[in-house]
Amino acid sequence: MTKEEATNVLKEIIDESWIFLDIEKAPTIDACEMAISALSENKAEWIDDVKSEIDKAQEPYITNTAYDEGVRFGLMLAYQIVDRCKESEDI
Repeated sequence: MTKEEATNVLKEIIDESWIFLDIEKAPTIDACEMAISALSENKAEWIDDVKSEIDKAQEPYITNTAYDEGVRFGLMLAYQIVDRCKESEDI
């Protein structure tokens, strides 16, 4: 399912929920509106923030001990995974 399809389904849920409500907004409608908002956020900016945090996490591990190299390797793998997510059309 694409983000657009998910957004359309959420909008349908909202439209159908209002039919049955006379007084106030139900939590379901609030949840759907929040989900629509989350789907429309700029994920690329969020991913750049994550990459920046990964860079900062490497700073304490600059020595060449085996442990530090292992930490940096793990963070590098996380960085690569984040890059793949950024390139994905679903993000």
